[in-house]
Amino acid sequence: MRRGRTPLAYTPKHLAEKILTSRSALEGERKQVTVLFADVAGFTALAEQLDPEIVHDIINRCSKALQPRWHRFEGTINQYTGDGVMALFGAPITHEDGPRRAVHAALGIQCAIRDVAQALQTSVDSACRCALA
Repeated sequence: MRRGRTPLAYTPKHLAEKILTSRSALEGERKQVTVLFADVAGFTALAEQLDPEIVHDIINRCSKALQPRWHRFEGTINQYTGDGVMALFGAPITHEDGPRRAVHAALGIQCAIRDVAQALQTSVDSACRCALA
């Protein structure tokens, strides 16, 4: 989704401060961690059919819509891939309820993606109407 950016660039200030002030996050310890991975279904076919700039815009919209969903439950980004993201719950900030937080974030992600898809469909419909007029 977004490469070459530091975690501080996409982590909300309140969460970054909590991570930086957490002694266990800085010193390290064994932790139970829940991993949530989300990616765009059908991305390869989509990328083959559309202009690369349009694909990039779609992925950026998705990324922007999803970030608040895992940050709300104090999930942190471990890795971005071309069409996906891996978020950790329970590291670097320890939580006993990491799985519950990840499930809540996943449900929020589904809603966010549905909203992005509807907005994209509206844009496409508007463009088609303008082209036909």
